Amino acid sequence: MTAVSNEALAELIEPGAVVLIGEVHGTCEFPQLVGRLVELAADRGVPVLVGLEMPISEQPIDGFLAGEGGPGDVEALTASSFWHRPPEFDDGRAGAGPIDLFTTARRAASGGTVRVFAFDLPGGVVGTIATPEVAAMLNTPRDQFMAETAVAAIEDWSARQGPGIAVLLAGSLHSRIVRYPEIDEPHLGELL
Repeated sequence: MTAVSNEALAELIEPGAVVLIGEVHGTCEFPQLVGRLVELAADRGVPVLVGLEMPISEQPIDGFLAGEGGPGDVEALTASSFWHRPPEFDDGRAGAGPIDLFTTARRAASGGTVRVFAFDLPGGVVGTIATPEVAAMLNTPRDQFMAETAVAAIEDWSARQGPGIAVLLAGSLHSRIVRYPEIDEPHLGELL
């Protein structure tokens, strides 16, 4: 990812643009690439909205971004079960890469307008009963839920901040704009 020049990234920074980046979960390079894009946009005074394929129940990201970045902030951010899944359920989305991206976003926010949001289905706790609202969410196809959540966040952000850039980081399959023939449901990228 370091081979992508700042000049190439700068071409993506156009107010009103939505940039969808497909990643391999668990790497640090993709979150670093998004971090570089966030810094470049903030340096140019362009508001940046960053969406991540994380459960919406992880929105305590806001508290981390508002904090000083100390160990207590990281501890609070990573307190949920999403960050402590057993190895057989760990898909790589809760690792060092996103934490580094949050740190970069917090730094960039000091010089510009930056917000990070989660747009995946909410995480659940085994053995609990879902509220009717959560049950309705969980019955929505995942990519449709992610697309609807991302669009709502982008529209709200644009209405409050004016034209900015939205950068969405999701798994490479979700980011496809053309559906695999053997998959019945449309992908996030296709829906966007």
